[in-house]
Amino acid sequence: MKTIKINYVDFWPNFKLEEDFIYELLMNSPDYEVEISDNPDYIVYSCFGYEHLKYDCIRIFFTGEELCPDFNICDYGIGFEYLSLDDRYFRLPLMYIPRYRKDYNLMMERLYCGQETREFCSFVYSNPKANPIRIDFFTELSKYKQIASGGKVLNNIGTLVQDKQKFEAKYKFSIAFENVRHRGYITEKLMQSFSAGGVPIYWGDPYVNRMFNSRAYINISDFKSTEDAIEYIKQIDQDDEAYKAMLQEAPLNDSYNLENVRRQFEIYLRNIFDQDLKEARRTTREMFNKRYVDGTRSKEKIYQMTAPIRKITCCVKTVCKTDK
Repeated sequence: MKTIKINYVDFWPNFKLEEDFIYELLMNSPDYEVEISDNPDYIVYSCFGYEHLKYDCIRIFFTGEELCPDFNICDYGIGFEYLSLDDRYFRLPLMYIPRYRKDYNLMMERLYCGQETREFCSFVYSNPKANPIRIDFFTELSKYKQIASGGKVLNNIGTLVQDKQKFEAKYKFSIAFENVRHRGYITEKLMQSFSAGGVPIYWGDPYVNRMFNSRAYINISDFKSTEDAIEYIKQIDQDDEAYKAMLQEAPLNDSYNLENVRRQFEIYLRNIFDQDLKEARRTTREMFNKRYVDGTRSKEKIYQMTAPIRKITCCVKTVCKTDK
């Protein structure tokens, strides 16, 4: 049994180790003994900090955001991009991650069951900084029928939704727009809309149809304009048979098999952990690579040192705006 000394840094707030897919695989394998260590042989990190730069060990990067792994810093990367880089990269959809498996199972069990009695459409978002197309589309579609908004953005139901899946299950359609449009970047939004049992209205990844069945949802990027997309939504809303036909379509393409992804991902991870530590490294840590990492580390130190100044500047701007 091989001892794996590992640590996790730079993840999102409230990150839970037991919800991590790498930790899950290691803990469930009879081949490894896992030790969470401050002096690790492997560091798993994300994009919410720079603590990973302190560690001179094998670095494994994971992101749930629209970022490409920086392979000058990480030895291995896991993300959304469609890349091929020997054994260093794996494209992993969020539906694989433990925290989203309930949504995945509900999506795959999606059945038609009297959806004509549902209200029109839902909208649940709390990030006001996303691409403005999300709010613009909400505004335009609302001219046809009222859309129930249960998040912090454009809330019109008087309270914040606590159970998104239960809330969206009341509506025929749900707006499932990504924060940004980026190739390969598919988050939980489309999957969660499917899990509620209705028809998602999607905007985001230009390659989304590689995974998802285009007959099961409405992708506004397939239309020449927002107006054309809205006209199509009206048609489906007013035609029970057409709506029912969409609900009866499988969410995922037949060619996309999550079990196969799981098997391939396990092979990818085992390749990392089964090698000798020296052999597993993919960055040189010498010459120009060392300069690059040191330069990144220096920029982060400067950023941290100037944080108080930026905070004061931000407060001054806010006061000035308020005075106006």
